[in-house]
Amino acid sequence: MWLTWAAAGFAAPVDARLPTLDGTALDFAQQRGRWLVLNFWATWCAPCVEEIPELEAFHRDPRHADVVLVGVNFEPAAPEAVRAFLQRFDVSYPIALAGIKPVPGLPRVKGLPTTLILDPRGELVRTYVGPLTAAGLEFLLAELREAGAPTPHP
Repeated sequence: MWLTWAAAGFAAPVDARLPTLDGTALDFAQQRGRWLVLNFWATWCAPCVEEIPELEAFHRDPRHADVVLVGVNFEPAAPEAVRAFLQRFDVSYPIALAGIKPVPGLPRVKGLPTTLILDPRGELVRTYVGPLTAAGLEFLLAELREAGAPTPHP
């Protein structure tokens, strides 16, 4: 597991849109005022699959109402295949589909799982490569809040 700070050059708000598994789109700009956690994963990635229940626990915890958690499927899979795979899990957080294309405004994903955290202004503030637990994600967000990242709007 590696923990790295976001690279320089990503201080501007990220304005991107990704299609979602439910047929809508995730518009990053519409998430302003809340933390946006993007977890890049693939069905063939064992550590990614292992962290799904942890991410689900984080998502369902009412203490995280100011956080939008999105799983970003990062493989050349058809939406039907991703949907079928996820039937094994009780995933209630949104799933976006990136294929294997870079997301405009974000650094290239170099390993899976990768979690990117955007602050309430929409700026990339943390990149984490490796599996996360619910407690680990809580720790990262608490650390960012303590470091002076903006407080989300209610």
